[in-house]
Amino acid sequence: GISITLSRVITGDLKQGHKPTVSAIRLFYLIVGLVMADAQLARVPKNKEKLPVEQSRISELMVHRGPDWSKSTAEKLLLLLRKIVESSSVHPHWKVRLELVELVQHLLQNCSRSLVDSFSHLLKALVGLVNDENPEVQRRCQEVLQGMAEQGMVAQNRALADILSENLHSLATALPRLINTQDDTGKVSTLSLLLGYLKLLGPKINFVLNSMSHLQRLSKALMQVLELDVTDVKIVEER
Repeated sequence: GISITLSRVITGDLKQGHKPTVSAIRLFYLIVGLVMADAQLARVPKNKEKLPVEQSRISELMVHRGPDWSKSTAEKLLLLLRKIVESSSVHPHWKVRLELVELVQHLLQNCSRSLVDSFSHLLKALVGLVNDENPEVQRRCQEVLQGMAEQGMVAQNRALADILSENLHSLATALPRLINTQDDTGKVSTLSLLLGYLKLLGPKINFVLNSMSHLQRLSKALMQVLELDVTDVKIVEER
């Protein structure tokens, strides 16, 4: 209930200003980071502790944070995190975007196992903000990514570069469709994400673009972006 309420504040109307949004993001990741912390969940026994008969009512109210509960909660949080990332990553105020970086860093540091299914969305947020227009957001984002890279292996013992490569493949596949269907804000966000992947992969980009099909899709999408939209001009000429 708390996480849903906070997510509604985070994705709410821009008229509320940036301060409530920043505070809601901070509360969200501190609470989720506490409840879903890997260190805490590892100490929870698989089976619920049986209390005496006189305390049976209390037992019914207690939540057992076992594997089933952890998995179910992680699936629900995945939906909320996806909405939060999509909303906050394009927020006009830089402090909201900076707090999103802090959210990603906190959850990846404390909940990398329990929220493993959310890893790709959290990583996507960082990659998209690597080239943020605000230098403070850029700097903090690069620090978090550098820290992840120094750890060597992330997300189910896979190298960060491998995950970035897979995500770039997926983005290249969907890029023509995204460019055709998104508005200008969405296109800028998608291209920033693409630029982030290219920047982070560096020389390893050669291995990613060895696929002719992906290279063609990427080139086609970029050409679509460069094309001038003259639809409105034709309508005016006809009139």
